[in-house]
Amino acid sequence: MSRLIGLILVVVIIIAILMFFGFIELSPEGEQAIDDTQENVGQAIENTGEAIQNDGN
Repeated sequence: MSRLIGLILVVVIIIAILMFFGFIELSPEGEQAIDDTQENVGQAIENTGEAIQNDGN
């Protein structure tokens, strides 16, 4: 599981670097999709953390 999260983070960082230096340009719809995805992933990670904490109780 940690390898998968690490791989996802590496891919996101590489894409962010490419966007920063102008190798990748996104349309407004693409930017909105990325924002939505980040929000969904953040919520999923938060829910997973809460589930793990509650499982121990």
